[in-house]
Amino acid sequence: MNAVYLLILKLVKPSKFQTVISYFQIIFAVFIYGGYQLVPRMMERAGIEHLKMSEIHHIGFLPPYWFADACNSLSTFTFNQGNIINLFMALGLPIISIYVVVKYFAPAFNRNLSMISSTTEETKVKPASATNAVHFKMNWLEKLATKITSDRTEYMGFLFTWKMMGRSRDFKMKVYPAFGYMVVLFVLMFFQSDKLSLNDFSNMTPRGKTIFISIVYFSSFILISAIGQLRYSEKYKAAWLFMITPVDLPGRLISGALKSVIVCFYFPVIVVITLLGLFLIGPAIIPNLMLGCFNVIAVSTLMTYLNLRQLPFTVSMQDAPKGQTMIRNLFATLLPLIAGVCHWFIFDYLWAIGLLAILAIIASWMIMDSIKNLGWDKIVNFDVKG
Repeated sequence: MNAVYLLILKLVKPSKFQTVISYFQIIFAVFIYGGYQLVPRMMERAGIEHLKMSEIHHIGFLPPYWFADACNSLSTFTFNQGNIINLFMALGLPIISIYVVVKYFAPAFNRNLSMISSTTEETKVKPASATNAVHFKMNWLEKLATKITSDRTEYMGFLFTWKMMGRSRDFKMKVYPAFGYMVVLFVLMFFQSDKLSLNDFSNMTPRGKTIFISIVYFSSFILISAIGQLRYSEKYKAAWLFMITPVDLPGRLISGALKSVIVCFYFPVIVVITLLGLFLIGPAIIPNLMLGCFNVIAVSTLMTYLNLRQLPFTVSMQDAPKGQTMIRNLFATLLPLIAGVCHWFIFDYLWAIGLLAILAIIASWMIMDSIKNLGWDKIVNFDVKG
């Protein structure tokens, strides 16, 4: 891992090192999770239990083989030339690697890390092209915020949350892996469905319905995960900023933050699911797709109203209530599950789909309105504004 970090430092600027490392850690976490879930199932399908190690060429170059052969040699007291080499590779190579890391890699790594705190990169003047790119991005974001927010307070809550979600390393580390986990779960569904085919989707068989509904409602965990982390920040002491601004209804900051999360994290997922649905099933899937998406948004707004009584990014991670967090996660898991099961039973009844979609829209609007009207007396960790 030290060598990987040194390689990254060689390829990127020190000012970008932390950002690149964050994304590397996120990808690595998803890779490990996917490996534990998918590799054993792939081995079962490949008939790995009938594989003979002696038939694999160059297996002696793989570290797991060294340790396996070393354990076999020590347990049976069999020591030929190959066993001795593998025993040395299993026991001696880690010691040599530790010495090399401590003696050579660690000092070089520390010297490169010290460059990150240097202000050289920060004092450089940004080129005009970079300034124009940021200006264009903000204009696009500000126009979007103007269209989907109802007043200036909600508008500022939207922009503030959007910027913080893009800058907070802790937020990225907690939320971004959910995208990878969802992809792994989707692949896992197809691995467990041995007889699944495209006809199951085009004809909407019970198996196809189950897979489709699972995909739609599993996507809610990305949104719920982001909402659950919305209150936490490593810069929580800057929350005094909210107290000096003339805000009468802090709930509008929360509603703006919720809209920002929905647009940033859920709309791209909706687009991908819609394109897949149209490709595999056709336009007939649109009513059920709309109901599923509106149900997910309704569940997310309800979770926000019940659980998010702090302003965005104003709570330290150390203050997270462990017991209550487990109950909230359980509740957040059950709601999409119940909605998905109910959706499965009415999947073929278009009138019921349309009616429930309208009810989901109305419920989302009413809950969002209730969030907007939250006063200072309902906000945790803040005194009532006098």
